[in-house]
Amino acid sequence: MADMKIPVPRIPVNREKKEASLKTVRAEIDALNLKRQISMPKLLLDQIHYISLEYWIIQSFFLIAAVVLLTCFGSLIKGSENILPPVCALSSGLGLAAVLELAKSRSCRMAELEQSCCFNLGQIWAVKLFFSAGVNLCILTLLLFGIRDQTEYSIFALCLYLLVPFIFSHVCYFFLLSTRRLSSQKMILSGTLLLVFLFSLFPAAFPKAYQSLYLPLWAMALAAGIVILAIELHRLFYSLTTGGKEFCWN
Repeated sequence: MADMKIPVPRIPVNREKKEASLKTVRAEIDALNLKRQISMPKLLLDQIHYISLEYWIIQSFFLIAAVVLLTCFGSLIKGSENILPPVCALSSGLGLAAVLELAKSRSCRMAELEQSCCFNLGQIWAVKLFFSAGVNLCILTLLLFGIRDQTEYSIFALCLYLLVPFIFSHVCYFFLLSTRRLSSQKMILSGTLLLVFLFSLFPAAFPKAYQSLYLPLWAMALAAGIVILAIELHRLFYSLTTGGKEFCWN
């Protein structure tokens, strides 16, 4: 049977024409700008169009709450021991809007759908977090300078008192976000807001907690919170690259 096969004639190849054609193709490829560089402002503007209305409503709520707290109730709750707890409670809820926005991609099968559509979820999430961090820092700055004249604390102390609940609330939010993918995740995250509110009000039960003597403890708590938050963010973004059970099957 092997002898009955029809022999296939070899097609002659012109080496010179082949090399010339390859050189022409390489030259045209090198002339093309295949790597399109997008500037950070343009990337932010592009992503703003995809941020939901729910995000803007929640952020507007916290901004209005900050303005009302500093203006309408500022004269009623003068004094460092009275103004700090509600301001710290407000700062602990600022991360909720961004986490709820990311939770939409973490809902059941939604991230797989977005990745199958060639969406770069890591880039999208990073841009949303970067934008949300800027908005939250603006609100924190408003709170900081709004209570500076009503308290006797230094700027450094006020930064610690506001950033500690802000960072640890983000730790709680991202831990719940990266641990499980549930249909009721939005309700769980919203319920966590009440817990972080209570956590931020806890130091108010100890009037001496805001004394300068305990500033090193506040600084250590802030440093520990930043480290834990970095670990949680690494877990969240690492789940995008592995595609394993911690992302697809939770």
